[in-house]
Amino acid sequence: MSRRRLLLSLITLTVLLDGCTVDISQQVYPTPIALPPASTVAVPNSGPTSLATTPIPAIWSGMNLSGRLVYLTGFQENSNPYIRLQSLDLASGLVTTLYQTPPIWWISAAAVSPDEKVVALSYATPTNYPALYLMPLDSSSAPVPLFSPPTKDDEYIEPVWSPDGKYIYFAHTNFGSPPKKSGQLFPVFDIERIAYPKGAPEQVLTDAYWPRLSSD
Repeated sequence: MSRRRLLLSLITLTVLLDGCTVDISQQVYPTPIALPPASTVAVPNSGPTSLATTPIPAIWSGMNLSGRLVYLTGFQENSNPYIRLQSLDLASGLVTTLYQTPPIWWISAAAVSPDEKVVALSYATPTNYPALYLMPLDSSSAPVPLFSPPTKDDEYIEPVWSPDGKYIYFAHTNFGSPPKKSGQLFPVFDIERIAYPKGAPEQVLTDAYWPRLSSD
């Protein structure tokens, strides 16, 4: 993944989140975890005691909301892009940073499991396309690969859980594959799924992208 592509994505993400994120640039955050290649196991982090939190005014309190909103936000420091996985408690207005990437690493999507215990991430290294990782939502350990991509040209994005938590659906493409149609300019994705927690990717639909599952 090129540096230019990362910076352009950061600009897009910043625009999308400009109206709904909070300025927490003055907070002290835990040391980023240096993730390994997708073929190895990530080292554990320091656990939930290192989580950084910031209270913000819950101006929506009259709506009597409960639960939490888990989302991604991006920022740039010393010309390097970073991504944070954060959680907003909708009752109290407390923002918690669950995870922060090392510089140049990139998380493009996050999906919380139905039991709210695990988050699936589409996570890219500075030199590899996005792969799928899993991380406990309590931040008790760092993200680890869901499975190893078969080649360096495989990309896995847009993870989404089935309502029963038994499958993770996602979009997949291989940039080393020849074009399916003459004059094709963009990669063609397929929708696949994998049984959780131990399964193998299986194709669900060809020439499709961005899966979303109904509640049934």
